[in-house]
Amino acid sequence: MAEGINNLFDGDKGSKFLAMHKSAWVVFNTQKPKVLSSYQITSTGDAPGRDPKEWILEASNDGTHWTTIDTRRGEQEFSGRRATNEYKIADNAAKYSLYLYHFTQTKPTTLQYALADQPDDAVKYEIYGVFWHELVHGYQSRPETIKDLYSSGHDYYAFLEGVADLVRIRDRNHLIRSPDTGSINRQTQVNNRYLSGYTTTVFFLNWIVDNYD
Repeated sequence: MAEGINNLFDGDKGSKFLAMHKSAWVVFNTQKPKVLSSYQITSTGDAPGRDPKEWILEASNDGTHWTTIDTRRGEQEFSGRRATNEYKIADNAAKYSLYLYHFTQTKPTTLQYALADQPDDAVKYEIYGVFWHELVHGYQSRPETIKDLYSSGHDYYAFLEGVADLVRIRDRNHLIRSPDTGSINRQTQVNNRYLSGYTTTVFFLNWIVDNYD
């Protein structure tokens, strides 16, 4: 699977594991018992709404009796996409060979926030829009992670997502969307929101179609 569980073990930050439910668990087998004093989790290159929000880390030596050695509650924040957080484990001196990560909740997605107070027609058109957007990706045979460029701020990413959303707009499935004018980057003094890939790149492409096609 392109986003399957094996991606957790491949050492590539460009790949990802995607759980299709709001909770999921995975067991790591270290073969030989080890003391775990810290661990790292890396955010994906796409939607922040897919980041884990809460989890429990348990440990065992027989796969039957488990001991909770770390618990994270509330919003776990990442500084950006493909950002790695390190979590320290306090007061654990025991050696274990099995470690079970139970991700109990992901963050509410942007779509959930956007549709919370919308009328039924807006919800319907947004669902249609998601369908057409993903269908275009199937036609494109993309996205693919190429040299880690598939993230906001890169033209490769912006164009692929912009074209996919352009089909949505041309079919008028964007009733709750509007252009994002962005902000100036303090370091570069450049507003690169046109490379965001979704609600800005797409409106720019739509303007081109309206005026020059």
